[in-house]
Amino acid sequence: MYQNIVIPIKPDHLSIKTFRHAFGLAAETGGKICVLHASSKILDDDQEVMLRVSLDKFHEEENRVIQEIGNAVRALLESDELAEFKDKVPCEIQVIPDRDNAQKTIVTFANEQAADLIILSLRGRSPALALLLGNFKEWVIHSAARLVLVVHEH
Repeated sequence: MYQNIVIPIKPDHLSIKTFRHAFGLAAETGGKICVLHASSKILDDDQEVMLRVSLDKFHEEENRVIQEIGNAVRALLESDELAEFKDKVPCEIQVIPDRDNAQKTIVTFANEQAADLIILSLRGRSPALALLLGNFKEWVIHSAARLVLVVHEH
């Protein structure tokens, strides 16, 4: 049970609590972790303007941002809070620059990886903002053909 665990992340919100749950489950079951960043917008608007100037510069900047995301996740994995799991749980980092729909990318990736579990981190958001922006996590929960664990941050 829980041999393949996927943790979709946002680079501006890397949750120690979510990672501890994921690594704890993987350690108990002999599973592995895949940290996934699927973003419909890796580059900001100014960076995307570079596409009009130079495709090579655009790809160079996109690769730099992807590298920064990977470095942030690696730093979290090396932190004292997760030290007990170091070398006990295999972990890979995937960054998928998706320009269409990050939710679908997460669900598709979990299916392709035969994930047993998707672990989502939940931060508090006002009901009005959730209504306005839609509920990303709710879409993943209802669309995934996998078990989904939601870890509340507070």
